[in-house]
Amino acid sequence: MNRRQEIFLIIQEQQKMFLTICVFFLKMFIIPVLSESGIELISAQHIPEYDNKYEETNAVETYHVKFVLECAVQCSSHKCCISFFHNRLTGSCILHSDPFVYTIMTLSEEGWSFYLTRERLGRCPIDFFYCRELDICYQFGPTIQAIDVHNASVCPGNDLLRIDSEEKKEYIKLVTADVGLVYNAGICIQGKNTGAGWVYNDGSQMEYFDWARYEPSGLSNVIMVHRELDLCYQFGPIVQQNDTMCLTNLIRIDSRERHKYIRLVTAHIGLVYDASICIQGKNTGAGWMYNDGSPIRFNRWLQDEPNGLLNVIMIFRFAHNGLAVPKKDSVCSYIC
Repeated sequence: MNRRQEIFLIIQEQQKMFLTICVFFLKMFIIPVLSESGIELISAQHIPEYDNKYEETNAVETYHVKFVLECAVQCSSHKCCISFFHNRLTGSCILHSDPFVYTIMTLSEEGWSFYLTRERLGRCPIDFFYCRELDICYQFGPTIQAIDVHNASVCPGNDLLRIDSEEKKEYIKLVTADVGLVYNAGICIQGKNTGAGWVYNDGSQMEYFDWARYEPSGLSNVIMVHRELDLCYQFGPIVQQNDTMCLTNLIRIDSRERHKYIRLVTAHIGLVYDASICIQGKNTGAGWMYNDGSPIRFNRWLQDEPNGLLNVIMIFRFAHNGLAVPKKDSVCSYIC
């Protein structure tokens, strides 16, 4: 079989038909799904930059399969499968409702491949992600000025994402869990103030709200999802770096918002402790990692740091709260 030959497979199951076209040289599956609304065309494409990485947390289903094609078919038949991981060595298949655009894969092991699905012909515009369970089509966009968000050129059909239920809000919260590592901004969604109340683009009244405190402020005609810090912490005294510190974890600073917040709440710590603040992070030899094994992507290293002297990170209060590796026998206070 040469690289350009194609394999066609027809599977009938529970009154659904899947015509799967496996193009090996492209590493893509094209899967028509016969649903109540007609034929939906879904593609699943291998993303090679995520090879040997995978995620188990928040998986929607797990299977053991003989071939990656079976994993693709399982994903296409699921009510909200956006991506899947397949291990060619073990046959493991993990389905996710998350495209992993703004979330981090925390696990690594040889043999894993990641596949991302897209809606191709049916309910959604081309190249959109589609969750059938919530009937939600979406695509991520870059940061823009909030005042321009209602311009027709921003989204196809001028439709920002519509969040009209708790389930949709929780889903968007899931798939944007780590967006703060990319954008230090809220996420604009559908909704306008007509003067008589907030409405969606089709003119229907907004009945689901989860306003933050003191909102809506009336300052603009735009709604955005405001990402909170989701941060629990407790202060500890001065210790040596190898001493026992936290019963759980040292504080994890993985975003500009968290860095600014810790800077705020420790502004006068020098009146109590003449020491820097130890935070979560270890050098594995292949780079700096958090306790869960995920790489540290957000950092504010000072000049000439990390210096490689120790396997500890601290916030150096005397240099704009930059990050540094302490010298041997240094002491630090800490935050759990």
